[in-house]
Amino acid sequence: MKKIEYLSPSAIDLWESNRLEFYLRYLSEQKTEKIPQTQPMAVGAAFDAFVKSYLTGLLRDGGMDLEKMLENQVEEHQRVWGRAAGSQVFSWYKDSGALADFVLELQGSEERPEFEIEIRDRVVETLGAAGVVLLGKPDAFYRSRGGARVIHDWKVNGYCSSASPKKGYMQLYDAGKRMGFHKNSVPKMVDGLYVNNGEYLEDIDRSWARQTTIYSWILGAEVGEDFIVSIHQLVFRNGKMRVGVYKNNVGEKFQKDLWNQILEIWDRIQEGKIFDSDNEARIRVLEDTAFSSLMR
Repeated sequence: MKKIEYLSPSAIDLWESNRLEFYLRYLSEQKTEKIPQTQPMAVGAAFDAFVKSYLTGLLRDGGMDLEKMLENQVEEHQRVWGRAAGSQVFSWYKDSGALADFVLELQGSEERPEFEIEIRDRVVETLGAAGVVLLGKPDAFYRSRGGARVIHDWKVNGYCSSASPKKGYMQLYDAGKRMGFHKNSVPKMVDGLYVNNGEYLEDIDRSWARQTTIYSWILGAEVGEDFIVSIHQLVFRNGKMRVGVYKNNVGEKFQKDLWNQILEIWDRIQEGKIFDSDNEARIRVLEDTAFSSLMR
């Protein structure tokens, strides 16, 4: 069994949803072919390149190189289609008004906003536990006008099918109009930003909360510390786009439970105890069966 060097939010999600696939992808000595990038993945990756190139060009002296980002993020077999789709989504995003409002937030940041960060670090819990290596790639990080740390992430859902915004948005942009907040939202001004005081992010989407919490820890927050998550969810239905904007905290209990889960995952990997009823023969049977099915 291979040794894993770090845990990422996507790896932790996979551990929770499909332990065998986690084992095959990260720990098995047998190589499996990488799954080719799909169109939904490609449009998200291309939009990511367009929006970060635009924002860094606007807020800095010289922005990220769009062509290099597209080359790095969109696989060759999807590049022509992905570039066109990503450009269209970015144009709709600008027209929605969500981007202009986000620019105002970034311009009010106490520190220069950071984009496309990739940091590998050791997260040390205040009670003394240490040793877990986490890898994260936040879309953006900035400070609100009141000094709060804000982790921002974009989600592109339903471009190739259909999707609706999740509940709890603080603003919904539809055809260039601001439609107001979701009925579940309780707006409260926190450090210069209106935040949904009625729900934690984990009440809206646990995967979003898990991902952004790990990003916050990597960027220096302690386990259980307050921070704000900003999500722009771009959703599509019948060829039209809406943008749901979310501003939430992540609960202290959720953070501590997540940290304990990560410690358990890390320890079990180091000890080779991947499955709940773990033994070497069972792993080998599962691995051989799954590997054979993947190669068909």
